[in-house]
Amino acid sequence: MLNAHVLTPLSPAELANSRIRALVSGARGRALTPSERERYALLLDAYLSARSAESRAHAQEIAAAA
Repeated sequence: MLNAHVLTPLSPAELANSRIRALVSGARGRALTPSERERYALLLDAYLSARSAESRAHAQEIAAAA
């Protein structure tokens, strides 16, 4: 059973991904406006940067454990 009162913090990549999904779902059935496209590009950049940072951190953890 899911405990609704338990909050799990999102990683920066998960947060950016959820914001991208919200932006795109809000525009379902229509093209993104210029300001939405700009916001999408910024969110995508934040997502990719966060994923890259997570990958580097994971690689460092593996190297430290070896």
